[in-house]
Amino acid sequence: MMKEWRGNPQFDVLLQNLRRKRSKIASSASTKTGQDDREWPDLPKDIVDIIVMRLSMKDYARFASVCRSWRPCMHPDARPMCLMLLRWSDGACNVFDPSSRRRINYDAEFPELARSQILYSRDGWLLLKRWATDKLFFFHLGTRSRSNVPYHPRVTPRLAAFSSPPLSADCVVVVLDDLCRIFSWRSFDSEWRLHGTRIKNKSNLVPCGRHFHCLCQDGQLGTLEAADKKWSVRDMPAARELMLSERTEAGRHYLAEFDGGLYMVFVSARRRHVRVFKLRRAGVTEEIEMLGNRTIYISAGAAHMAMAPTKEMGNRIYFPTRGSSRGSIHYYCMVKRRYSYSVDFVMPRKLHELYESNIERVWIDVGWKSPKEFEQFGR
Repeated sequence: MMKEWRGNPQFDVLLQNLRRKRSKIASSASTKTGQDDREWPDLPKDIVDIIVMRLSMKDYARFASVCRSWRPCMHPDARPMCLMLLRWSDGACNVFDPSSRRRINYDAEFPELARSQILYSRDGWLLLKRWATDKLFFFHLGTRSRSNVPYHPRVTPRLAAFSSPPLSADCVVVVLDDLCRIFSWRSFDSEWRLHGTRIKNKSNLVPCGRHFHCLCQDGQLGTLEAADKKWSVRDMPAARELMLSERTEAGRHYLAEFDGGLYMVFVSARRRHVRVFKLRRAGVTEEIEMLGNRTIYISAGAAHMAMAPTKEMGNRIYFPTRGSSRGSIHYYCMVKRRYSYSVDFVMPRKLHELYESNIERVWIDVGWKSPKEFEQFGR
């Protein structure tokens, strides 16, 4: 029948119109596809920032591989610290992300960390010591790489901190041992350095720029300068008065660093209140009523202040302890001036056992920067 219509002027016009429509549809589809391809990379930066802040740890690790133009919007400093539970007997580990609305947990096995104590965490690296030998070593959670620290028979670490990742040239480790002596070690050095002083510390060690600070029992601020390895003490009258006023409750004291500034955190032993003070150069302390968009994470031997990843987490001080409900995390709200606990998260049976066993509970910076590192963690 097609042969009968061929040569008919009306049929030829109709066929040309159909071909034009087909070409227009194909052109429109290709143009639309091209526009769709351009829409994702051209998303406004503020929208991408909102997406990044709401990602779980797993999605955040995969986010950079989706689109190159999104990578500048990734802010590791704005990621929340995570609560790590490490069973000392066999290295069974669980990591909890407090910013996830789904209360996501991540399980992993780290037999190389069995019978070890976590002393400090920074940039995805853990500084640990073996219980039996007091030997120190670094461990990265994402790559599972290990870096040993020279052994010193006189160093029995009780508190420790380090300034930067162990593979960097400016990494300095400072240790306070059981005899209240201060030792320091710089990366690629073969020996430790003993500083000729003993202190009765009242807080944790905290790195701040090129210095390490520690609050002493008499209200003084001890400072170790990493460059020339000098130890100095500065009198803090206001801090001494605060300690005397809090002494009846036998509270705990912590030091935290944020944006180059030092902050003192006083935690009442009777859980009545938590007070935060900013330390000034002239020995003056200023009480901070509100943290704003900042969050403090407190562990047994460390305190970290960071930007709050969500508005909900701002003005909170998180502790490595669970609330009255099994599977919840304690925090102190600076707005309501009272303790509370987070919404229950999904808690597998293994995690129940972790809570009941002798474990390490510490807030860590996971530092997953790629899907590969995340897969290495959970393998």
